[in-house]
Amino acid sequence: MSDRGTSRLACRFGRGRKTKVNNALHPTAGYGPVYFGDSMPAVDELYDRKKYKMRDLLFIRETPSSEGCLLTVCGLEFPDFVRLVGRPLNLLVLRSLFPDAITFHEINFDGIRDNPEDRRFNDLEKLIDSPQYLGGDFWWIDYRDERRLLAIGDDELGEICFLERQGRPLKSPFFESLENRFVYLGHDNGFHASIFVRDRLDALGMLWKAIENRVLACGFSVTYGGCILERLQEGLVFDFSAAGEAGLPVWIYEGDFSFDTFDRGDLCESSVALTLPTERT
Repeated sequence: MSDRGTSRLACRFGRGRKTKVNNALHPTAGYGPVYFGDSMPAVDELYDRKKYKMRDLLFIRETPSSEGCLLTVCGLEFPDFVRLVGRPLNLLVLRSLFPDAITFHEINFDGIRDNPEDRRFNDLEKLIDSPQYLGGDFWWIDYRDERRLLAIGDDELGEICFLERQGRPLKSPFFESLENRFVYLGHDNGFHASIFVRDRLDALGMLWKAIENRVLACGFSVTYGGCILERLQEGLVFDFSAAGEAGLPVWIYEGDFSFDTFDRGDLCESSVALTLPTERT
């Protein structure tokens, strides 16, 4: 049993809140400068600056995990992520601004169904076509079978509640009842995302396709760089504005990355990890 439009009324563990939570464990907490008085730029101006940087830059860091891998990704928007990982992609929603999510009353969580065969009745397509709802926190877990989801046991449901509240898994980020491939904890549609991926090879393939697509948009093709993907634990910045016949420079970036504070002056020749060979298309 499910219906729509009740997510705004939900209050369990703060579910249904439409504002960012100030939580020290929040994976996107602390990003961005603080402005006072007349120094505060217009919201549209801040958004344009951020989008301009996101168009040219992609930051990736891999954190070792006993199960799959954890990726920190800045610069990959949710619609692009969906195209990279394939369909269908049904979402159990932990936090979202999307008003048309369905509510699974059996487990008191919202969901977004994906029906690739019919766009008219496809909640995921509605979300992709409405980028205004991808701002703020967008956290979700994919699931394979809705019947198994609704029959989830108390232990796994409790772990999902912990994940929703704390922004980190209590035990494993992967759940038997959901058969999920991902846990996606994103903020502002590409600004920052922590993504748990069950299969590391899937993760590497997805990331390489993202790099290829961005280079192609610059008018070049890029030679496969498996060696660079093995250095993701160092934290890498791909600057597509610098892509050219001389190649695509990839920079090592230490510390936390944020589009709000990043400056190209932070990159220097000594931090170039590799230049990926390119060819003009």
